[in-house]
Amino acid sequence: MSSPTPRDIAETFIRDGLGKADAAVFDALIAADIVVETGLSPVEPIRGRDAYKAVFMEFAASWPVRDLTIHRIDVAGNTVMVEFTATAEFARDYYGVAATHQLVPMREIHRLDVSDGRIVRSVVAAVNLPFEFIMYPALKDAVLGQLQSVAKP
Repeated sequence: MSSPTPRDIAETFIRDGLGKADAAVFDALIAADIVVETGLSPVEPIRGRDAYKAVFMEFAASWPVRDLTIHRIDVAGNTVMVEFTATAEFARDYYGVAATHQLVPMREIHRLDVSDGRIVRSVVAAVNLPFEFIMYPALKDAVLGQLQSVAKP
């Protein structure tokens, strides 16, 4: 039997690791020293599989995915781009924001770099305006507080 390709690894991770919040998929497909750039950690990248899994599982407990559709997968060597949409329910309070039980659409592109059968780097780009507006009270200081100001003359 052949080893899974970077495409296989990326698709399984998105569909089952993220879509189904399957912690075993994180353990199987994510490198121990992964670096993840995502809005779930707006101040700095997440470093390490255990940290990534903890951050994502906390998110998934509050925002469980009801459906996920992969629209496109592009592969360039060991780099895989996966574009998908998901619908999540805001089911449990998250970072002090009260759950609304609204169904929220999320559109994302994940760039996943694969080495030796594991994802070693992930960069997440998203158009998740409903999520961002709902979470604004918790995110505004973390995101906007990091911006520098230009001194006025």
